Amino acid sequence: MLKIEKWRIEELALVLSDIVATLHQGENREWANVFTHFLSETERIHLKDQVQIEEFKRLVHNILCCYLEGDSFRRMILFPGNSEESLTRNKHFHHLQARLYLLLTDLQTRFVVFVH
Repeated sequence: MLKIEKWRIEELALVLSDIVATLHQGENREWANVFTHFLSETERIHLKDQVQIEEFKRLVHNILCCYLEGDSFRRMILFPGNSEESLTRNKHFHHLQARLYLLLTDLQTRFVVFVH
């Protein structure tokens, strides 16, 4: 039986929350709304006594779709300009993107059931 620990869902919620806040700072409301939806779904799944694996798998898959080739989220420059502050904020945003991607791909590997 496949089991996902609650702390992994909490970690996903924290990263999504950071991304939502950063997107709002960059005044990108459209993507902020998308990730706010993902965050609310994550929190709803976390509140249940037992994690519904299929529901969580679908959520992880949907978030990973933001990283597909050609999607604007992957190559987004959130804070325009070449100032030190813009470069620092964009670097932080790209670190959040990478952290979320690594977290999602790790979760995806946990959905695989190995049979002896």
